[in-house]
Amino acid sequence: MITSGATKIFDKKQQKEIIIRCHRHGDVYHTLADLGYGRFDFETIEQGFIDYDADKRIEKFVTREEAKQIAIDNNQIISGDKFLEHIIFTEDL
Repeated sequence: MITSGATKIFDKKQQKEIIIRCHRHGDVYHTLADLGYGRFDFETIEQGFIDYDADKRIEKFVTREEAKQIAIDNNQIISGDKFLEHIIFTEDL
């Protein structure tokens, strides 16, 4: 089940990859700015979602493409024009 949006970045200050959860993907950049990060302090790797597997009790980052199928399987998609695309956006949930 998709539980939130997420963006995977490479944090140049810490020299590591991190995943930041978000309600909407654009929120990540506001959060980073609020934390004092400048444009060149990080690199966006990929926007995606967090999937929670209740059977395994684990969460993992999934791509927009993977998230679409998970959301369809869990009846999380709000019908609309974007439903026809191969990926999902936070607005689709």
